[in-house]
Amino acid sequence: MGYGFRRAHEADAFDQFPLITPSKLHSEARDRGIRCSLSTFVEELERLDREGAFRPVLFEAVDAGGADTIVFRDEQGYVPWSEYAVPEWGRDAPHPYYSPWQLLYFNDAVELPNVSVQIEWLLDDERRATLGPNWRTILSRQLERWRRLDREWRDVLLVLIRLQGWYGPSVKGTLLKSTVTLVPHPESGEYVDPRDLGPPFDPHKVLEELGLTQEALKAMHQRLAVHGMMMDGGDDPLRYWHILFRMAPAKLRAKLRGRARRAQDAYDAAEMLRRFYFELTGELLPNPDEIFDISDKSWRKRLFGRWPTFRYTRADLAVELRRRDLHPHQVHIVVEGDTEEIVCRRVLKELGGMPLNDMGVSVERLFGVGNVRRERLRALKAFPRFLVFVADREGDMAREVEALKREGVLTDEATYLWDTSFEAANFTDEELVAMIVAISADRGATLTLDAATLRTLYDARRSKAGRDAKGLATFALDLAQRAEYGSVNASKTELADRMAALILDDLRQHDAEEVSARRPIASMLISVFRVT
Repeated sequence: MGYGFRRAHEADAFDQFPLITPSKLHSEARDRGIRCSLSTFVEELERLDREGAFRPVLFEAVDAGGADTIVFRDEQGYVPWSEYAVPEWGRDAPHPYYSPWQLLYFNDAVELPNVSVQIEWLLDDERRATLGPNWRTILSRQLERWRRLDREWRDVLLVLIRLQGWYGPSVKGTLLKSTVTLVPHPESGEYVDPRDLGPPFDPHKVLEELGLTQEALKAMHQRLAVHGMMMDGGDDPLRYWHILFRMAPAKLRAKLRGRARRAQDAYDAAEMLRRFYFELTGELLPNPDEIFDISDKSWRKRLFGRWPTFRYTRADLAVELRRRDLHPHQVHIVVEGDTEEIVCRRVLKELGGMPLNDMGVSVERLFGVGNVRRERLRALKAFPRFLVFVADREGDMAREVEALKREGVLTDEATYLWDTSFEAANFTDEELVAMIVAISADRGATLTLDAATLRTLYDARRSKAGRDAKGLATFALDLAQRAEYGSVNASKTELADRMAALILDDLRQHDAEEVSARRPIASMLISVFRVT
């Protein structure tokens, strides 16, 4: 690779991810669950440098003439760090600097020279002396891997350093926004995006500058993705929540600790390479959680609407929350009349024992007809996890509903169309009259209307009015107001409360399936309760 730390430094490649000191490296390492002692940390870093496991990017030093200078570690073999020491707080100390990307392999640098053994074996001289040749071979290879660890990561490190100025803001940002570290303009002094100061980013020239092939870049991406998913011989503890955490802002991901945080480092690195590869080829490499997904990925396209995707969006977040059963808006019930709205609200509140908003359920009466209604339902489709529609089949409603089903706005299992009316489909004539009788009794009045008379008069009215006929409940309440039937002035709200109470009483006294068979609205409300 023709690219090195000197070129990176001269091109201000560290603007987005500045080099860090040993104290900062120690702090970041601890956040990632890497075991290291603060008191001997610098001495341990020198040992890792000497052995080839973990080398600094550069040292701040002084030359033979006493002037400040920079020593790039990839241009200089190991020398004792005392030779780089500069005056600091009354003593001489070395000033090494590291790239934050080196945290990708720092845990291996710390852990590979160690092996866990039982205390009894360690303290028993005879047993310890019997370490077999196979174990000696395995441990020797582990030690050799440790000593070449920095070399094995060097190419990946240099690629990340070269790309971080261009793609770094995207991995440091939020779901849809980049976060750029601004720098002062050399002439005006105003703080600007450093990407505006340099020449245009040409991915093909950058690939040539790095001395890489597209296949090598693709292999690096897979290496980083797998490293995040399966580091240290174990899985990323958040691998099954991968999409959700990748949608979180980088500042929140930085609050993760231990292996989960190290995994996010690897995913950030893989994302930069993925974007670089896309600009080179127009091909989207798989996300880390797709590496071990042996399916044809069709389920992703079915859920998200498109796949693969360059980046996640707010729409993707809603899909993922629904997939994890975390979407705050579980069910939205759209009804056509006041009675249905009152019944749905009261029954669900009683079943859930909490306000509907706490359950993630909302109920809305849909006013308007024709195109206005259709557009409203299309807009609502993106809001809840389930959209439930309740209406009468009369007029053009059945045709409109079938069109919305074909569009995917409504589904068969979440659509309830009453052949006549909500009241007639869920309550008998005797029950409707009994509820109005109870309302009249509360007011000291007497209803003389009976179920048979109600049905006879209603059927006669429907045969004349046809599609314009009132619903059964409205017709019954109008009859009750007549003097010949008792002059009972009951409202639809009062009647709806009685209906809700009757459904709740049935559910307390009978099996839910039995109630559902008699009252379809109860079946729907029980289903809503179950999914919430």
